[in-house]
Amino acid sequence: KDAEGSHRCNKCPGGFYSESGAEACVACQPGEKSSAPAEAIIVDNGGEGYSQAFGATECVACEPFRRSDAGAFSCQLCQRGTQLGNGTNECESCPLGKYRLDSDESACQPCTEDTVGCPLCPAGTELGVGSDGLERCVVCPIGTYRVGGTLGGCVQCDPHHDDPFLSKQLTTAFRGAEKPAECVCAAGFFNNTRRGGVCERCPAMSQCDEPGRDVPGQLVGYYVERTVESWEVYRCPPALELQCVDSDDPREQRCATNRNQDSLTCSECEDDHYPNKGDCDKCPVASTVGLLVVVVILFFIGLFSAYHFCNSPVTQQASTLLTTSVSFGM
Repeated sequence: KDAEGSHRCNKCPGGFYSESGAEACVACQPGEKSSAPAEAIIVDNGGEGYSQAFGATECVACEPFRRSDAGAFSCQLCQRGTQLGNGTNECESCPLGKYRLDSDESACQPCTEDTVGCPLCPAGTELGVGSDGLERCVVCPIGTYRVGGTLGGCVQCDPHHDDPFLSKQLTTAFRGAEKPAECVCAAGFFNNTRRGGVCERCPAMSQCDEPGRDVPGQLVGYYVERTVESWEVYRCPPALELQCVDSDDPREQRCATNRNQDSLTCSECEDDHYPNKGDCDKCPVASTVGLLVVVVILFFIGLFSAYHFCNSPVTQQASTLLTTSVSFGM
């Protein structure tokens, strides 16, 4: 009714519509907006960049990548870093590795090197599918790494990982490696620093069962010796098998205690040691004080003996006889 109490038809406001003969206007549903027919009254809404249409007879779905609340007369884009959810009317954050600006009439797009604020997985992880089937950051597997703040997934340590004819020489000792420096020589190889840090296959009869070795390990009964460019393995003689000990790092120990570590096959004892029934025992060290006492005692014994010898009757008779003989001889 108007001010005079008369019945009259008013055009529905923006965000509402009515069909012919309707007694009231109906609000548009979320994800819709009121249509603007040719006879509708369109009024600018304070210069905010959109207009409000009065007199709509229906509601229409929002344009792609736009949304609206109930009773909306226009649809809006999602904010920066979000996109319209699949099959929903709600904005949700861009998935990892993708981004979207306020003005983009699109879904989130893959990030580029120039993208600022791109959500990325932390170092040591990559975008994958979790056990629940949802997309999430998963840990880089063994043999790969990923530096934080970089695009793409985990990177293989071994540049020949796709070549079946080349050995996989590089790997990681754990999952979730974050940098190339965490790539190490794989099991069966060691890092030969004398050849520029290349991974070299461990010699036969050495121990290289775990990754990340800088030197081949030594097995009992064998002797691992450093050469100019690498390492060589010698079998120890039966009598010295137990003297060539198990060693994780032959640079530190190769032979049993008191053995010369640098003697081939541990055949020699250390300085100040002597072989004794297959072992090396330390040479005894005489006591200086004890030796001095012995010398003094021997000196006095010698002095005492000389005195008695010179003053004994036998010695005196022999001396007289010798003097007489010499006199007559002359």
